[in-house]
This record gives sequence, structure tokens and C-alpha cells, in this order.
Amino acid sequence: MVERRTKSGNRGGSPRFSAVPASYLNQVLELGRGWGLSDSQMLTGTGIQAEALREPAARMPVEQAGRLALNAMRLGQRPGFGFELGLHLKYTSHGQLGYAVLSAGTLREALELVNHYARTRWGAVKLEFAPAGEMAEVRVVENVPLGPFRTAVLEAMLVLLWRHGSFVLGVNGSAGELCFEWAEPPYFAAYRERLPAVSWRRPANMIRFPLKDFDQGLVSADALASRQALREVEREMSLLGEAGDNLVDRVRAELRSHERGFPDLDQVAARLHLSSRTLKRKLQASGTSFQVLLNEVKRQEALHLMQHSGLKLHEIAARLGYDDPACFTRAFQRWTGQSPSSARQKAGS
Repeated sequence: MVERRTKSGNRGGSPRFSAVPASYLNQVLELGRGWGLSDSQMLTGTGIQAEALREPAARMPVEQAGRLALNAMRLGQRPGFGFELGLHLKYTSHGQLGYAVLSAGTLREALELVNHYARTRWGAVKLEFAPAGEMAEVRVVENVPLGPFRTAVLEAMLVLLWRHGSFVLGVNGSAGELCFEWAEPPYFAAYRERLPAVSWRRPANMIRFPLKDFDQGLVSADALASRQALREVEREMSLLGEAGDNLVDRVRAELRSHERGFPDLDQVAARLHLSSRTLKRKLQASGTSFQVLLNEVKRQEALHLMQHSGLKLHEIAARLGYDDPACFTRAFQRWTGQSPSSARQKAGS
């Protein structure tokens, strides 16, 4: 399958993050076959031709990949599709990046490789590491809005990190804890026994594990194999034209560097040595906008302060740059669908 490029350098006019490797879609088909579904059933209405998925380097627009996932979930009657996919995906589906991670020296090195080269697979999310006492937290953060697929993608990502992390560390699969921002869904009961400890209504979507494991040597570490795999990954990056800094990450970092309030578009653009117009255009080409990123950072900061600080709601509002607490309440309701007081009450329950 040959993908056309527009003048902006994107394939088919879609943002760079919108191309999903065929290897992941083949895993979805394999999962559905196990539920008694046929490929033709799952591919109906997606615009994906079965023969296109046989091309090792093929990539499909995220809209088509999403329709395939929705077909599999609906026809297989699997509302917990994200958990299903996370439990099913194989290391081989990650291509050369999977082999590079598998042969890395430590878990820290493996996670750094995932972040740096994620765009060779699908860069819609990134990982952020933060120590928390004797535990380590690896948060899954969205680079672009995931829309109706957000829950399934984040569930799959965290389960995948747990499974593969346990494997490369050579530890018991019951180790670790998965944390999700939303309330426990009814379908989780079917997966409870197949997963480690899971917490709900947390300030971030993340996996927690003992900090001592972060620099532990991996059981499959192989320096030569790692170098060989990385050469191939670098080649993929070059072919995709994805080398260089991720502007979305840089904007998000600028937004998080505040002490009180947040910088506006003009201020962030100046710090990145861009015009405001150029920054807006580049963010749009990456499938997002300054306002979307600002709302995301504010939402995460608000949830974090509610759970981990003793600040009153009007103090949290001021910390986020709202002089009027009522404006903060309305904004928070838009972001989360609930009031700040209700969210704080649930976080404390």
C-alpha cells in the first residue's frame, strides 16, 4: 500500500499521529477470530482492504483503525475491548521498537526508548515517569485528543505496560498497580482476576511499581541485539520524517512550568522562538490545538491538587489562574462532567 503525501508532509492529509501500523490491526482481527468473528465481518464499513494488511510496512488512518476496533467490540459484545487488546497484543506487533525494548539494559532505558521512538509505531500518547516515595509512577499522557477511543486506548496501554514490564523484569505478574481517572466500569468484573491491583478515580492514568525495579537489569538484556534493533528503528524514523523534537510535548512542558496561572499562546510561541500563527498551524498539523493542551494540563493539575493537597477549592482555582471560583467550576465541569466538589468527594471516598 502506497500512502500519498500532501505538501505538508503528512500522509493523505492526516496528522502524523493518525497512521496506525497494520500489525496492530492484525492483532485486532486475530482477537476477533477468537470470539468467532470473521475478517470480513470486522472489516465491513472500515474502508480497509484485507490484502493491504498483509504489507509489513502498511499503516492505516486512525479513523479506519477505530472503525475496525468498534466493529470487533460491537460484534464480539466486548465492552472491555481495551482490556482485551492489552491482554492480547504480542511483543512482535511493535516491530523493531519491540525488539529494541526487549533487549534494553534496564527498565528505565526501555521506557526512554518507548518515548523517544514511539512515533515509529503510534505517537498519540507518551509516557511520563515520576518517583512517589518507594514507588515509581509511569503516566500515560495523550499527545492528541483520543475522542471516543480514549478509554479503550488508555486501558490497553496500561495493561500492555504491566504485561510487558513484568515479562522483561522477570517478576510475578501480580506485581504493580494500574490507576485510571474514571470510575470502575461494570465490565471490569470480567477482568479482575486477570489483572494486578487496579484503582479508580485517580488523578492520572498510570502504572505504579516499586522504584527499586526502575534500574534493575532486564532478563532479556542484549547490548548487540539492542544496537541492531535501534539501527532499524532509526531508519524507520528517517523514512517517516519524524525525527526531531515533538512540538506538542514542548508546548505541554511550557504549560506545566508555571507557578501561578498559565502562559498564553503568544508567550509560549515566543519561548519556542515561533510566531503565534506558526505555532497554531503546527499544532493543528499534529491533530491538536493550544486550547486543547491547556485544558488537558489544567484538568490534570486540578485533579492532582484535589487529591494530594489540602487547598480549598477557591485556592485551587487561584492556583490555576482563575480569579473567580465560579469560572473554575464551570471549566472543570466542561473538562470532567462533574463539579469540583463532587470530584473531591469521590477522590476522598
